[in-house]
Amino acid sequence: TVYIVLVGTVLVKYDNEVVELGKGMSFGEFAFVDAQMRRSADVWGGENDAFVIAITKENMQKLMAQCPEVEAAIMNIQRNVVYLEKLATDENSIFSQLPLSVLFELAAKCRIKTIARGEMILRKNELIADKGAYIIKKGQIEVIVSARKSKVFGLGTMFGEGAFFNPEGRRNASVKAYTDVELLEIRGKDFIEALNNSSKLNRAVFEMYAKRFEENAV
Repeated sequence: TVYIVLVGTVLVKYDNEVVELGKGMSFGEFAFVDAQMRRSADVWGGENDAFVIAITKENMQKLMAQCPEVEAAIMNIQRNVVYLEKLATDENSIFSQLPLSVLFELAAKCRIKTIARGEMILRKNELIADKGAYIIKKGQIEVIVSARKSKVFGLGTMFGEGAFFNPEGRRNASVKAYTDVELLEIRGKDFIEALNNSSKLNRAVFEMYAKRFEENAV
């Protein structure tokens, strides 16, 4: 059964860490894309009374059969969670500072985007619009500050975050695909929401941005 929280909160224990899920969040869906159909976490009520709706196994299977994009979306979130958790094991990664609940929120907001070598991803001075921040999953990107200054970044790097700390909301560098790349893209409004929802994420991203700005590399 898949559950969606309508009111209140529930607590999910995942890999010995407890995550709080609130209104609009779901749990139980990963078992439907697990070949052995096993639960990957324990769930119980939070401090506030929770009201959830349940989608039975049979109805969930029908839904996935009729709408393949539902199964694809669940699998995508699961893959994103696994990847962000892997990045979090690196003590030098900004993700190592974040609780699992924040990684789950980012994973749910990310979508896969592939870019061919040489293609521009961001352009200096352009407004944020709906473009957000990106995390490199495969390949490398080149950040171009000026004709004389550029830098190549690889696996696990977040980029595009600087414009969200720019009062004018403009990109402070151009970015192009140095190789064929696969990115996790977080759209602008979703990234702003994630920053507002987590002071730890906001602080970690800002510290990374401030360091890059000082180095004049991004």
